[in-house]
Amino acid sequence: MSDLLISRLGTVPTESVTGPDGQFEYAKLGPFHAPAGMTRAQLEQDLGHLDRACTPASPADVALQVAKLRARTKSRAEGEREGKFMAEVMIDDLGKYPLDVVTWACEYWVDGGAQAKWFPSWPELRELCERRVDGRRRLRAALEYAWQQAGP
Repeated sequence: MSDLLISRLGTVPTESVTGPDGQFEYAKLGPFHAPAGMTRAQLEQDLGHLDRACTPASPADVALQVAKLRARTKSRAEGEREGKFMAEVMIDDLGKYPLDVVTWACEYWVDGGAQAKWFPSWPELRELCERRVDGRRRLRAALEYAWQQAGP
C-alpha cells in the first residue's frame, strides 16, 4: 500500500453484530474512502496490492487446508466416494478465496473448541471467509471509484 493510503486510512466500527444468542460476534466496519490527494499512480499501485491480496488460492493449497481441517474435526461415517466428493466440493468452494482467508477460516473453526468439533458445513465456512475478505473487497471498490474519478 502507498504511504499516503496507510497514513490516512482508518476504519471505525459502526455497528456491533450479535449472534442468535444475543452475544457480540464482531464489529461491522463503515465504508472506506480513498484519501484526498492520492495520485492516479498511487491508486493504481494500491489496486495492484489489493488485487494480489484477493487472488484466489490454488486448489492444492486449499486441499491441504481442507485435509488439516478434516483431520482435526469429527465427521459422520461416509463412504470413500462420498468423502472424496465432499472434499472436492469444499475445495472448489473455498478456492474462490485467498489462501490466507481459507487458512484463517479453517484454523478459526478448529480453535472454536467443543462447539466446533464437527467438520463445518459450507455455509459456516463461507460466513467466516466472507467476513474476513469483506474489508479487502470494500477497500478495492473505494480505490477503484477514486481511480475512475481521478481521470488521466
